[in-house]
Amino acid sequence: APLAAAFEALVPEMASGEVRTLLAKFGLRADHVNRPVDELSPGERTRASLALLQARGVNVLVLDEPTNHLDLEAIEQLEQALE
Repeated sequence: APLAAAFEALVPEMASGEVRTLLAKFGLRADHVNRPVDELSPGERTRASLALLQARGVNVLVLDEPTNHLDLEAIEQLEQALE
């Protein structure tokens, strides 16, 4: 099934236009949303998954190398804060 249709089936309370707008916020344009899900790249699938989490009201914190340039004490503080 195309991405938009699969997304709408998982979040039926969202209108089609809302789905497309949300997917666009995650970099998935019209050519992506009309493509079957199994033809999306792994990165595109990840972006669609993140959009789905947002649509469902799930809070997500994405950290990319958060401990770069931190000393051991700061790393431990960060780990405690994230627990």
